[in-house]
Amino acid sequence: MLFYLLLLDSDEDKSKFEQLYIAYRDLMYYVAYKILRDAQQSEDAVHTAFLKIIKRFSDLGEISCPQMLSAFVYISEGNNKSILI
Repeated sequence: MLFYLLLLDSDEDKSKFEQLYIAYRDLMYYVAYKILRDAQQSEDAVHTAFLKIIKRFSDLGEISCPQMLSAFVYISEGNNKSILI
């Protein structure tokens, strides 16, 4: 997680990202593994997804809203399907 935190500027963004990471990382891995059936590829897909999230970090809303959950699952599924192609 330290790698991702280094990519963010403010302490507020770092704190929010840490909360997001803790809240959604396992779900994202589960979604990735369900599609890829490979632990390393799933880890790579989650890493790629978090990099995409950081690029659009200022657009993110509340951590615990249903839309956030849907967005993280969508990002995870999109990454994994592109890996399979």
